[in-house]
Amino acid sequence: GVSRKEGDDWVTYDENNGLAANFVQSILVDRRGDVWVGTGMGGVSRYDGHRWTTYSQADGLSSNWITWIFEDTGGHLWFGTMNGGVSRYDGETFLTINRQDGLADNTVWAVTVDREGIYWFATFHGVTRYRPPEPEPPPVFIDVVISDRRHDTANTALIRSSVNHAIYEFRGMSFNTR
Repeated sequence: GVSRKEGDDWVTYDENNGLAANFVQSILVDRRGDVWVGTGMGGVSRYDGHRWTTYSQADGLSSNWITWIFEDTGGHLWFGTMNGGVSRYDGETFLTINRQDGLADNTVWAVTVDREGIYWFATFHGVTRYRPPEPEPPPVFIDVVISDRRHDTANTALIRSSVNHAIYEFRGMSFNTR
């Protein structure tokens, strides 16, 4: 488990009171003050000062064995794992980078980022340099424009200036997950 000093006393957290597993591999305090504890075989547990929340493979984490935790300048958490590559967490979704994506090995011992925004992953079989792609907005397609009437087949819609409201029906894609 993991222990912390409160005044003159020590408080220990383990599997019996919220920690994912007793074997602790890594610890990080994030910018909000939450404590993240990476465990061997239990996933990662977050302590917000009141209660524990555990994230595991069932939640999208690439492996339940966490070797390293890193927070980047954008507040995203990166979890190096044993045999699962690296998982990036944006607070809602896990994104995994592994050997299929060009990582040297799926066991990641450390994660850091340099001044140019390039990520470095220390793996069991070498170091991988990763430059995240520049974010591009996904394509958006306008299907229908409704103002004084419905415009659904024309490439352009003539809308009178006397019309107070226009409704656009559109569709697009999300590139948040693989």
